[in-house]
Amino acid sequence: MNTVTTYLRRGLRTRARAIAYSSRSRDIARRLVEDPAAHRIRTMIENTGHGAKLHRLASQQLPDGTYFAKLTIHHWKKHQNSSFRLLEGDRVVYGNRIEPPARGFDLEYRNIIVTSDDPSDFRLDIDAEYSVMIGRGAFTTAQQVRYDEKYGVQQHGDLHYSLRGNLKSPRRVLVTFPGFGPSTSRVSYAVSYLKAITDADLSDTLMICFQDRYMVAGTYMLVDNAGQPLRARVHAAIAHILQEHGIPERELMLFGASKGGSIATSCAQGFPEARLLVVVPQMNLPYYLDKPFFRDNLYRLPALRSDPQPVDLMRQYFSEGRRIDYFYTDRDEQSNYSLIEFAQDVPGLTKYRVDGKHADVAKKALPTILTVLKRFLRGTSADAVPQTVECDQVTAFPDDAGTGFQLRLGNDTPPASGATQNALLAGALGRTAFYQVISHHTYPFIKYTAPLERLLPGLHSPASIHSLLLTTSHAEVERAVLPAIEPRIAPDEPACPDALCTELDLSPGPEPRTYSLLAAPNAPVSTFVYEVDAGRPDGDAVVLVFTGSSSDRWGPEESPETDGARLIVTVAPPADARGAALLAHRIAITAGVERLHVIATTAALSDAELTALRRLYGPDIIWHDRRPAASVPVAALAESR
Repeated sequence: MNTVTTYLRRGLRTRARAIAYSSRSRDIARRLVEDPAAHRIRTMIENTGHGAKLHRLASQQLPDGTYFAKLTIHHWKKHQNSSFRLLEGDRVVYGNRIEPPARGFDLEYRNIIVTSDDPSDFRLDIDAEYSVMIGRGAFTTAQQVRYDEKYGVQQHGDLHYSLRGNLKSPRRVLVTFPGFGPSTSRVSYAVSYLKAITDADLSDTLMICFQDRYMVAGTYMLVDNAGQPLRARVHAAIAHILQEHGIPERELMLFGASKGGSIATSCAQGFPEARLLVVVPQMNLPYYLDKPFFRDNLYRLPALRSDPQPVDLMRQYFSEGRRIDYFYTDRDEQSNYSLIEFAQDVPGLTKYRVDGKHADVAKKALPTILTVLKRFLRGTSADAVPQTVECDQVTAFPDDAGTGFQLRLGNDTPPASGATQNALLAGALGRTAFYQVISHHTYPFIKYTAPLERLLPGLHSPASIHSLLLTTSHAEVERAVLPAIEPRIAPDEPACPDALCTELDLSPGPEPRTYSLLAAPNAPVSTFVYEVDAGRPDGDAVVLVFTGSSSDRWGPEESPETDGARLIVTVAPPADARGAALLAHRIAITAGVERLHVIATTAALSDAELTALRRLYGPDIIWHDRRPAASVPVAALAESR
């Protein structure tokens, strides 16, 4: 009897759900959500506590046999910092590392896309209490509904964005894209609203703030909840607004930080005359996302590999001479992917080097970021900065590790210093403008380079430094032309012979190639010579051999380790090489494999480098230490996640 009752109840729920989520019901819900004239009715529904249900009905309709799931992990404190996977049958549909939820709320992961509507088909791979809810509409929270209302986020078909500023007769358009929020936040989908940009700043500008409202925490706006490409829809929405108001493309700016910077880079593809402002964008998405928090969710997204990588698009934009402002830090190789550190002599590019971790850059450089934004909003040329401050003295401190500077401004009117102001050394890398954010001394008329703000020979051309810029969050810019630098700095040769550092090329061929990377802040550039041989097309591993010379090339028949490998990559590292683990990780990502056989035959790799290889997160490593100086060879030691 219980079985029959359960079956009947489930059947009734299925029929009721089918009626509620019919095309007619969804159309009504979408009109209520999207139509400004329905604001009063929508507010009444939300005030009765049914706002979340309305938004679920209005959410994107998934293909037949596809559903939204909400996972709740109970008593999460027992499992804090543990990684978990949610499986539907034998298939992983989601995974993450457990972090605390918002205080007073359950630990939830919403809008996992699944293919079963039966909660009993799901299980966790850790011993934790959990529950799974399945629905045809996207799950949301009251906090998300209030957030959307506060920032004016509206649904436009399957796109979500807010509009600010001059909506009637704008002369230019600013488009922003969001970064990541906490994975356990009650507001999973934010917008880059830029509160420091006021209505007065937007008097001539229409501002579009997109929301990456797809799947659990966004998809880099590559695909929607159904896995369908989004880029054409985003482009069409922006192009429609430009056309509607007769705004030329050169009066369009796309902005984003972190994930938002990657989205902005991708969306800029269809707007070659637009200006692009990015802050620590991720240039290679699989490489950046190969970490515990993402490996069992975003990392598995097929579009992550089928769509062009931001690094490839950025190289294209550099070759086209597009107007790009790029903020970065040497401490964030996972985002940089060895592109922006080496970019020089690129017309239209302005580089801003900031010391700090990934999350620190936007905060530390905020006065300069706002200055770039607000000068665009005002239609002010970036070059229109007259000299307004005197600099009495510039002292250089060159050594083998780089060049430091100390500047003494005129005593008459020392500008204020602090978190609302940036001081930047200005120079040139050929046709590329270069700025280094430097530190404020306790004496406001002294500016100096901290240890990780020193300029590196070949990368930052210390001899090209010609002025100091002072920026504020109000877009006030002051400039000081520098007197002769003492002691004199001799010009240096570029670290890269080409305008751009070469990309990692794993196509088999007879010729050796080079690949350079910056393993750590203020570290010497590591340039590896490598050669690639083809193995078996169906191989699931890459053999990576570190040798003393490029002449020691390994072929497919060289040793048992190469049997069955997809590729054999022979690498000759520089003396005292740094960054071998980074190179190995990038080779695995580029080749699309989950296993690496690493063979070290040269003493150029230190014990520290091999330890970093063994600890590499991501691909499974089987490594063989055959260095001449190795006291205890280690053979076939597997290092798995």
